[in-house]
Amino acid sequence: MMITQTKNNGTGRGSLLADVKALLSGREVDVLRALAPEAIRALDATRHVHCPLPYHLDEHPSFRWDCNKQCFHCTCGSYDLFAYLQKANCWEFSETLSRVAGHLGVTNGNPKQPEDDPLETVCQQKRIPLDAAKLFGARTERQTVVVPQYDSRGEQCSTTTISPWGTKKQRKGLNAAGKPAGMHLPHNPDGKVRLPQAGESWFLVESFKCAAALHQLGFLVAGMNGKQIKKEYARLFFGCVVTIVHHLDKPGVSGAKKSAERLYGTVSAVRIARMQGETKDKEGTDVRDVLAGRDGERIVHQAIEDAAAWTPGGEECVLK
Repeated sequence: MMITQTKNNGTGRGSLLADVKALLSGREVDVLRALAPEAIRALDATRHVHCPLPYHLDEHPSFRWDCNKQCFHCTCGSYDLFAYLQKANCWEFSETLSRVAGHLGVTNGNPKQPEDDPLETVCQQKRIPLDAAKLFGARTERQTVVVPQYDSRGEQCSTTTISPWGTKKQRKGLNAAGKPAGMHLPHNPDGKVRLPQAGESWFLVESFKCAAALHQLGFLVAGMNGKQIKKEYARLFFGCVVTIVHHLDKPGVSGAKKSAERLYGTVSAVRIARMQGETKDKEGTDVRDVLAGRDGERIVHQAIEDAAAWTPGGEECVLK
């Protein structure tokens, strides 16, 4: 993040700034939500919104938050966190620094770490067991949670970064920029990735979060990076019995069928389990939702038990 107007004038401001910068990474959105509520629409939006700066008559929405560069862009300029707070509130840099420091719990020369652990916070937000998240390699990195992704050979190729206090996209999880997306796989007790072996039964779900949630039932689970498995990943499950547990939405149903097509002939059997409930157009119920509800474990076990073997032209089992 670019911070301007910074100068150590001998009063300790330089030391305070260093402490603030050390704790700010990954919490920019959290700070903006608290100190710039007028900008919240831009933080959660997927498109441009009207500029909230009082001097800018933004008739054609041009204001947006860049979650990669952690700054706002607008036709009136680009602003990092400090620059925006100064512009929006007519604060001097010293007051801006003081208020950001206060929100982060930092006093001059005495940085205070946030009380909430990012990994524990993510697990609470996503309704997944902490131990299961750690089993998939989830770790705290500054104020974010980083989860490894693996390629079709079982080698780490990328990561997913989740910011529990970030934008909607950051809270959901972002893939590492410029790296190929992979799969989320569990780890052995020694920390090494646990790869599928012929003859085993594995389950495929749509994310690390669902994989961690389903693992608590004692299953071997892999989390796809999206709605369907890539063709090259079929070899990873050679000789396994694979059951796909998709979200209850149309993209999930379609993705499960495509995944089954790509796995068929390489795995010993492929099945599609459909959980009880309505199939929505998008953002349907997932395995975490079911497990969090009444009789959740029973419903999930029943869906898995009733899943029929998939063959070309076949349909997945539908619970009645």
